[in-house]
Amino acid sequence: MKAPDRMNLFMCVAAYRSVQTTTAWQWSRDMAFIAARHNVIMSMWANDALLERTRSVVLSRFLDDSQADVLVWVDADITWHGPRPPSGDGTVPGYDGDLIRLARSAYECEGIVGGLYPKRAFGEGFASVPTGRLTFATGTDELLDADRIGTGFMAIHRNALQEISDRLPYVSDTNGTWQPFCLCALGELDGALRFLSEDWALIARARECGVPCKIDAMPVLGHE
Repeated sequence: MKAPDRMNLFMCVAAYRSVQTTTAWQWSRDMAFIAARHNVIMSMWANDALLERTRSVVLSRFLDDSQADVLVWVDADITWHGPRPPSGDGTVPGYDGDLIRLARSAYECEGIVGGLYPKRAFGEGFASVPTGRLTFATGTDELLDADRIGTGFMAIHRNALQEISDRLPYVSDTNGTWQPFCLCALGELDGALRFLSEDWALIARARECGVPCKIDAMPVLGHE
């Protein structure tokens, strides 16, 4: 399904206490560009130390309290490339930036799409893992099937989240009523029973529902 020129977007930064200076600057820069070209239905900063709860509350607000088609969220320590105009001679086309690239990918596959960003620990690889691919590169125009996707740079289509929502209960606390989309869980991973972090647990639930889970290899991301 081709994404419209003007999308309805729910934009979010997931942070606790502080946001990296580069991330805050990039977010402000891109939001000005995005708001002029798309319908930003809701923009919020999630501020909770318990990641599985804050991510679940954000997803619930997106699904229950907005009419947005796609949620785009980034963590407070991720860096990405923003929009750029075409070159003066027309040989290099313009680019809407990595956030809109991700949103369009999620819209068009009606699924969950993430980027490839490194884990903070040296030599630990990426937070997102393509299916059956031992080698891959960022900055390439590829949409890869994913076994696991890190939530630090992710876009989710409303229809994908609704599929997961239909299988989950509602809970209530001081955040209101919400669904535990990102509740950590036990699950099989690489042939063994593992403890799944909040992001990989979300993807496990999505895959069980038949939701397309993809990695967009085009964004070149940093993790500060």
